[in-house]
Amino acid sequence: SFTKSADKKALIKSADKKKLTDKTRQQLEKITEWMDSDREYGISEIAEFLGIKETRTRELVKALIQLKKIEATGKNKGRRYRKTVQRD
Repeated sequence: SFTKSADKKALIKSADKKKLTDKTRQQLEKITEWMDSDREYGISEIAEFLGIKETRTRELVKALIQLKKIEATGKNKGRRYRKTVQRD
């Protein structure tokens, strides 16, 4: 079965809209509670902390960026993540 890239993109988009599972929610909370706002972290550091693979960590980080809980700086290999400072 041959899947066109447009179909793949549609699949990815529908996966993005999926409701967060309890486990995912727990992992997201764990990351934000663990991070200090005055320090930047790499994917490997976050993955090591959670004890999960980097691919899964990237998915979680992407979700946190969309939720505006953390922000990314840098590009590609040099990309780092920092907790967003909550302004009241």
